[in-house]
Amino acid sequence: MKKLLLAIVAVAASFSANAQVSDFENITLDEGVSYWNGISLGDGVDYSATVSYKSGSCYFPMSTSVSWGYGNPSGFIVSKASTDDTFAPEAPFASITRKGANGSAQYVACTIDPSVAAPRVQIGDSYDEAKPVTGCYITCTVDLPYYLENGRGFLDRNAYTTGDWLGVKATGYDGEGNETGSALIYLADYRDAEVAQKWLTEWTWFDLSALGAVKEVEFKLVASENHVRAFNQQVLTTASFCMDDFNGETPSGIKAINFDEKESVAYSTSGVAVSDDAKGIVIKNGKKYYNK
Repeated sequence: MKKLLLAIVAVAASFSANAQVSDFENITLDEGVSYWNGISLGDGVDYSATVSYKSGSCYFPMSTSVSWGYGNPSGFIVSKASTDDTFAPEAPFASITRKGANGSAQYVACTIDPSVAAPRVQIGDSYDEAKPVTGCYITCTVDLPYYLENGRGFLDRNAYTTGDWLGVKATGYDGEGNETGSALIYLADYRDAEVAQKWLTEWTWFDLSALGAVKEVEFKLVASENHVRAFNQQVLTTASFCMDDFNGETPSGIKAINFDEKESVAYSTSGVAVSDDAKGIVIKNGKKYYNK
């Protein structure tokens, strides 16, 4: 089983022993700082490190690589960024809602660096048994819609058009490193030309109950054929997504997934079923089950 590298364990504030939900409010950011990505550029010396911090009952990694004075973070970046500016320095770490789920102050922006292993949330302490997780809230970063509509230079030559999609895939692993199941939620969905809203604009519940009992949950960005490198299936769109309330309480009205059925319902924080652009897919035993 591949273990997370815990080069530094950072617990920024005390937390209740009974707290299970990871809401990231226990991480204290310095005055005037809108996010923490684990990078300290210092004097430009090259280095790599992995930071792991605890929120609720889970551990979240951030991998840092500094080369020639330029930092490249990957993993779960703690944020309270609030901006409408697509090109602001904090835009890749700011939620499109300008706040956390249910109006909270803090959340995380999960940045995926394809040059390193996909980040995995560790469920509980290393000696704990595998446990089921409920899910989490997901939404877009404030800068993502611009790149969806305009493309992103040599990294993503084309804007998204009809038929394209971008999603977050979560995969569970048990204590032996065996895959337990996976689930997919769309950040952007251009498959239906008639749907006006093509990307998530609010916090939306991502049901992870299909993963079963897990020790780790891995998160990746996945995309349609036009937006992946053919030779390795890496997503061309360099993007982050935002997450909050990992392993929190499933919102009222969520229909539990029954694999004898083919439909379940995804709900936003307002308690209203999300629109077609936020359809999700749950994969179990090689079969796909669609959210309405």
